[in-house]
Formats: sequence, structure tokens, C-alpha cells
Amino acid sequence: MEKGKIFSGRINIAFPWELPETVAGPAVMFDVNAASHNIAYLVNVAGELLVVNKDNVRKAMNLIPEAVLAGESDDPELQKKFIVNNSAYNISKAELRGKKVILITNNGTHTLNELWEKGADPIIVAGYV
Repeated sequence: MEKGKIFSGRINIAFPWELPETVAGPAVMFDVNAASHNIAYLVNVAGELLVVNKDNVRKAMNLIPEAVLAGESDDPELQKKFIVNNSAYNISKAELRGKKVILITNNGTHTLNELWEKGADPIIVAGYV
């Protein structure tokens, strides 16, 4: 790398539906508002945080039955089990301190899980409100 350069390499920008089969190296997931904000908040508040997608949410709920479910889903059966929706405001007002929380969203947690499954390491979650 040349002196004075901070970064030397290639940056690929992709929408979740454009991700390659494998992701070697670091990835940054940018999100608008909910998922990224809620992950950052819950990492500091919850006793344990599991970030899941529609493929593994039920497994997480079975493995940790005492965990509470937060976020959003199109699945009518899951919708009945949420203690709080995906609103950053509502999550910040919910009684989640010290609790085991399973977070699922329709886009953000799905993309995060997909990056992890495809080998991205580390994954940085960034967002703007």
C-alpha cells in the first residue's frame, strides 16, 4: 500500500438479492433505521441477543423458550408471539433489560444472517435514522 493511503482494495456494493455465493472478508450492512438501530440498542440492553431470520427463528425459540420475540414477520403465527414490534421507539420503551431477546425483521436480520452464512467476517452493522 502506498504511503498515506488508508485503503487499498476493491469495494463491492450489492443489494441483498445480488450477494455472491460466498463473501470472503469483511462486510458492512447499511440499514435504514429499524434493524441496525435495534441491534445496537439491544446489544447494550438485553442479557442475550439472537439475531435471526425466517429460516432459524423457530429453532431459536425452541432452544431458548424463555426468550422474548421482538421485531416483525409476515408469518401470522409469529406475529402473535411478538412482545414488541420493530419500531426503534417501541423497542427502546419495552422492558428488555437483562432479558434474552430474539430479534427478527423482514430485511435487516435476514441480510445479516445471509452475510454470516456466506462467510463474511467481520460484519459491521451500520445505519442511519
